Amino acid sequence: MISAVGCKKTEQTEIDDRVDFITKHDTVIYSYQTSNASLKDYGFVDVFNDLSHINYESYTVLLFDASKYRDLDIDFLNQVYDMLSLNSKIIIIFANSFDLSFLQNSKFSFSQDNYMLQTELNGFYNFSPGGIVGFSSQTTVDDPDDLFSVSVISAIYRRIYEDVKVQ
Repeated sequence: MISAVGCKKTEQTEIDDRVDFITKHDTVIYSYQTSNASLKDYGFVDVFNDLSHINYESYTVLLFDASKYRDLDIDFLNQVYDMLSLNSKIIIIFANSFDLSFLQNSKFSFSQDNYMLQTELNGFYNFSPGGIVGFSSQTTVDDPDDLFSVSVISAIYRRIYEDVKVQ
């Protein structure tokens, strides 16, 4: 497994361009149980409660607000991890992931000590030539209310941009 870390300050016009890019590349974002208010403004986030409700597009993102769901069932987390072995291009993001202890004993735990940092965002994707890749990201913004959406959009953009660039 490979790991990537990024940190950058992002401006609103750059975010708008990234949203356009994400939309252009047939990306669907599923947020577990609820959608963050700042992401709802962009209109391409669906809420899911069960993995059977996921419809795959060119890029499929599963988003978890780690600050809200500390009690996720280990079997459910393992099913989420197993999605990385599908032929679809999957990105799994744990936002607000300063405490990742809830991943202990799941298939994600092998990465926790070595690859996942105590940052605002950690995730995995499965469309790297090297296989499953873990990543961490820290973003700064002028408006703290936008931090969640900016960090999520920036992370998704970077994964898709790198994939499109190598094709």
